[in-house]
Amino acid sequence: MDEVGQALTDELGSVLGSPVATNNTCAAIDEHTPACTTQTTAPDRSYYWTAPSTGMFTFTTTGATFDTVLLLLDASTHASLGCNDDASSTTFQSSVTVNLTAGTRVKIVVDGYSTRCGDFALNISAPTFAGCAAVKAAIPSAPDGEYVINPTGARPISAYCDMRLGVELCTEDVGVRRGRTREGSNLDYVMMSLLARTSGLCSVWALRGASDNRPIDALVAAGNPSMGTCQALGFVSDGTITLCDFGSERGTCGYNVSSGYYRYGNGCMGCSLNDGYYTSYKLQGPMRISTVISSMDGSTRSVCRTR
Repeated sequence: MDEVGQALTDELGSVLGSPVATNNTCAAIDEHTPACTTQTTAPDRSYYWTAPSTGMFTFTTTGATFDTVLLLLDASTHASLGCNDDASSTTFQSSVTVNLTAGTRVKIVVDGYSTRCGDFALNISAPTFAGCAAVKAAIPSAPDGEYVINPTGARPISAYCDMRLGVELCTEDVGVRRGRTREGSNLDYVMMSLLARTSGLCSVWALRGASDNRPIDALVAAGNPSMGTCQALGFVSDGTITLCDFGSERGTCGYNVSSGYYRYGNGCMGCSLNDGYYTSYKLQGPMRISTVISSMDGSTRSVCRTR
């Protein structure tokens, strides 16, 4: 039966829309018994679908001509992710909303109440939130990742969210972003960032302490080998850290150094302030010869991975 069911299950890719598929269940087999109703021996049709991003997705049978039941299964484990008979007291059509991680493959089952069958429309939509804080409020357990947000109401954009804070670390629009480091210092930082949605990479520059605008340097392995710079900033995996010459014998990298060449780092040899290696960021300096991971003007950028 699994082989038969597999053969009768259509692939939808990651498409969103109303509808993404239309069909009729009357000629299908009765493969599933949804747990949200015991009153069904009706034939059902199934589809495989993959979440294009992390976030909430709503599946409905709005437009069906019969009393439907909608079941959502994890395609790998067959565990139920959601089930609904009637979307409301005034409709016999069904609706299921679930939170999915990008790349999760699900099996969508369109079934009927009792023995009922007929024409149906399958619709899939992704609710758009104003920002990462709104996503966190709606889904407290939401992981770090890319979400669709609409902060201005003008157009939706993709954003990489730090869900510990509920803030955007990177979006498709260049902007100033704030966060706090995760390696232990809890340093409040500010930076410029730009998300390349197709590659899942975020370029960061002008990365500095929020209180004093001192530049931030890369984590050195001797201080904290278990966490790279990108992870410390709130991204999910390490990326390409570039270096900008910084220090009184090199240059300013565009940072204001009127009171001296100081930086946030976790390893320094010969510094008069916080010399040595640490497991978290410390303000170190003054610097005679050093580097930081980006320039203020963006001519030197570092890249972090978002997925």
